[in-house]
Amino acid sequence: MAEFTASPELIEALRGNQNSQWLAPLAVLISATVSAIIAWLIFRHTSRHNRTLQRQKATLDLIAARESDPGFSLAKTKFNEQRDNRGFDGFLAGKPPSDLREHVRTIINDYELIAVGIEFDILDEDFYRDWFRTALLTDYVSLRPYIRDVRTFTKSDKIFERFERLAVKWGGQPVDPGRGTACPKYYGR
Repeated sequence: MAEFTASPELIEALRGNQNSQWLAPLAVLISATVSAIIAWLIFRHTSRHNRTLQRQKATLDLIAARESDPGFSLAKTKFNEQRDNRGFDGFLAGKPPSDLREHVRTIINDYELIAVGIEFDILDEDFYRDWFRTALLTDYVSLRPYIRDVRTFTKSDKIFERFERLAVKWGGQPVDPGRGTACPKYYGR
């Protein structure tokens, strides 16, 4: 068995001679630095995780509130009937009843609100996409002529731009900026 013999320098350092006075403060400094780095890494991970949970909860709360709102359910039903039966090409020029216009506007404004929430990291995009990607893209495709008409009337490409950007990101096509058929008399009134 090998025998360990301490060097004279080590013995002097352990005894605390003048040359080793810096060892104790250095050990404390290294220990404090390592502890601070570990604490920062834990804090960063925990903060990100908590933020993700908050976004997911906000998204679920929004979906639950929407699904339990009778007014929204009625708007979605009427919207779906219009989408499935007649579509939205020339919708505004066709002088739709004011309640139907309101239902359509409720749904498209909801999609715009969802897109804003996702863009500003208030709502969780992955969570919402898992639940509503197909519905959002189906509605977006049917609403493209409506969006074009509203943009033609308002002379603004900014209308529903976040909804469009989200739908395109998820696989939809941009709205064709061709000449719309919006009737100013019926938009927004």
